[in-house]
Amino acid sequence: MHEILSLGLGKGMNTKTVWAVYNKLIENFENEFNILLNINEQELIRVLDNKLLVDLILKNRQGKIKVKPGYDGVYGKALLGESSEKSSEKSSEEKIKEQNKPVEKQNNLIEKQSKLF
Repeated sequence: MHEILSLGLGKGMNTKTVWAVYNKLIENFENEFNILLNINEQELIRVLDNKLLVDLILKNRQGKIKVKPGYDGVYGKALLGESSEKSSEKSSEEKIKEQNKPVEKQNNLIEKQSKLF
């Protein structure tokens, strides 16, 4: 639940803002399972007054939140919409290119050295 709220609010999971919304939901609906699985859209909107958070809770129920998998000690990230996914993919491609630059430089050096001999 904290992950969904954090994603929708654009804040860290343990921030006061996320905890305030979480506590408000628990006060009104008793527990996380009830919120994530049973409460209807109108009741969520009445309490949250934030359409994005309501949409995220409903998408979570339907299994429609896309997640970019983590790797090598890096946590995965939930994505909001296609534009977030494309920008994440692009930044990953750029990171890979940056990581390969030293290898390319080394290969160029080897080629130059081999031409000298």
